[in-house]
Amino acid sequence: MIPNVAYGGDMGGLVRYLAGEGGANEHTEQHLIAGNPAIMAMHGESVLDQAEAAAIAAELNEYKNFFGVEVTRHEKVFDKDSGE
Repeated sequence: MIPNVAYGGDMGGLVRYLAGEGGANEHTEQHLIAGNPAIMAMHGESVLDQAEAAAIAAELNEYKNFFGVEVTRHEKVFDKDSGE
């Protein structure tokens, strides 16, 4: 669960975050539960690591790029030092 949803256009960042260790609430045994059949066939049975997260993000970005989709919302930049 992501309690503080922010704007952004970085699919890779989101997937890497979800497959990573987490912040306050540690992520454990991250895995896919639903999705594109091709992605599920390749990654649906394993616990996700950063390499698999990068591969999934690349696959998702292929569709976005193929169809020419642009993120039109302004990206919210988070400063880890200040917490804002």
